[in-house]
Amino acid sequence: MRFIPRAIAAALVLASVPACSFVNNMIKGKTGPADVDDLVAAVENVQKELDVSKGTMLAAVQGLQAITAPDFQGDAVKAYEQLVDVVENSEDQAEDLRKSIEKMQAEAVPVFDQWTKDLEAYSNPEMRQRSQARLSAARERYDAVVAAVEPVLVEYEAINQSFRDHVLFLKHDMNPAALATIQDDVRRIAKDATSLDSRFNGGRAAATAYIESSAQPKAPAKTEEKAVAVKGS
Repeated sequence: MRFIPRAIAAALVLASVPACSFVNNMIKGKTGPADVDDLVAAVENVQKELDVSKGTMLAAVQGLQAITAPDFQGDAVKAYEQLVDVVENSEDQAEDLRKSIEKMQAEAVPVFDQWTKDLEAYSNPEMRQRSQARLSAARERYDAVVAAVEPVLVEYEAINQSFRDHVLFLKHDMNPAALATIQDDVRRIAKDATSLDSRFNGGRAAATAYIESSAQPKAPAKTEEKAVAVKGS
């Protein structure tokens, strides 16, 4: 019985499979790089929403501090309306942040599931191990993003509820005596905001680490060619 070298046997197997069938089995729907691009874009969007959330949260804190200051001398009605606006903006932004995190988590599923499944398709064990190591590192960086941003969202929603409670309190009772009773609460909120500010930064750093390690090369932007004037034409 003649033994066929492994490389030749593999080539014969591949040759027996129609090229279009082989490609279709390897690429179903989007390509792997397209899925990766979608995930990177989703992480970038989370990063953007973290930055916006940080700004709206700080605006709400500053608005609350201003209107509850013992020496407040401004227009109480106008200041209250402005506080309501910034608190509502912060609540809306928390919902945007939630949606961006959910989108990121949805985009991660096909990337890591397919990558894991494709490990079994390698014929070269060294390449399989190399891909496995890359997968583990990428998954670790992605998990770091999730671990950083999920607690941020929880704390952000909690501080927004505190803002809402104070807005409700001030709606009916905004005289100096009433303001004096909530000074400790306002200071506590400001302290929580400082802690949350650091968490926003931590989430952003985790997102940056994932983006920088996973983003794929982009084609250079096309530039318009300007017509060159020809003398005598």
